[in-house]
Amino acid sequence: MSSGTTPSGSIGPVRAGRFPRWLRISVVWGFGVGLALIAGWGIGWGSVNSQLFLEYSPELGRNVPMPGLVYRESREGRGVTRYGALGVPGIAEIRAVPGRKLLLLGDSHVAAHEVGDGNRISDHLTRLLSESAGERLTAFSVGRGYWSVADYYFQIPKFERAVPDLAGVIILVSGLGDTLPDQDPLHQVSMFHSRPHFRFEYFEIEGQEDLAPIRHSALRGRVAALQPQFLLRLRNRVREGLNPARVRFRPGPVASRKPQPGPSEGPAPNPAGRDAAWEWMFRQLREVTRLPVIFVHVPPAPETPGKALLPEDLRADDLQRFAEIGADFGIPVLAAGPAFARERIQSGEFLRGFPTSAPGLGHLNARGHRVVAEVIAQWIEEHPDAF
Repeated sequence: MSSGTTPSGSIGPVRAGRFPRWLRISVVWGFGVGLALIAGWGIGWGSVNSQLFLEYSPELGRNVPMPGLVYRESREGRGVTRYGALGVPGIAEIRAVPGRKLLLLGDSHVAAHEVGDGNRISDHLTRLLSESAGERLTAFSVGRGYWSVADYYFQIPKFERAVPDLAGVIILVSGLGDTLPDQDPLHQVSMFHSRPHFRFEYFEIEGQEDLAPIRHSALRGRVAALQPQFLLRLRNRVREGLNPARVRFRPGPVASRKPQPGPSEGPAPNPAGRDAAWEWMFRQLREVTRLPVIFVHVPPAPETPGKALLPEDLRADDLQRFAEIGADFGIPVLAAGPAFARERIQSGEFLRGFPTSAPGLGHLNARGHRVVAEVIAQWIEEHPDAF
């Protein structure tokens, strides 16, 4: 008689399942882990910034975002960036673009992951120049968080060699701190020192030494295409926590891998020291490249609701002196502050901030990028022989 209920109603022996218990438990756990991974991927795709997968560029001698990488910004703005060769966003191969080109260098305001492709200063500038210039002039962006004038000094000659028909360089600074020596090493990449003498020192990433070259990997490209940022962020946190250099079991001083400002150094030197630093900096930029170079200054302070930027926001006195010294070396300085103030009053809209961040704070939004591009385009139109 088969197992089950006996004629008397008692329960007989029950036949074991087709699979052992350990296998059934493993299947259930595996199914649960799979669902968790899918849920983590979905959460990360919509709420966590993408990971920047890097790859070594022989032309630039450093690691850049791998060609074809799609970067999604989720925390501030909702921009999508598609990287091309040489780490250039929005253009698959800048070296194949016909006509002359303008290189826009800057920090995270130029990287502009928040607004994404089509809305950067360089995108607006290319469109504006195509409407007014007789020849094609393509602007392209190369930006990195915490970059400063020391980084631009090292990057300009690399792009001058790598990109044909490069006509000029535009450097965007949000505040003049990025042009002064002895700033916070943890918020700088390459360093501008004043002791024992003025000098630039190259670093690839902030707060630590240069990265080893990251070679091309087809597997890394496939992983990047899956956008597993939530899982990669978790992996990075675990790896950082297990890093012996970061795990400490007793208090005490720690030797930094980057030099710290000395007790007599600081972010705001006196006017004489400031002018000497700017003169040395402009001289180095003038000597490192044959290309025309211009600076564009974007006011760094938050915008005042309901009215123009405050005078102290514009840093008018310091900026005027910066422009005077730049002119002595043939490097013009454009001030975007007045245009920001006019746009703020006329439109009533902020030029910084996004629906996902505080109004008027943070990085430039699409309107801010457009206004900066208009300032540059107007200057180029007034100086047709500049490039």
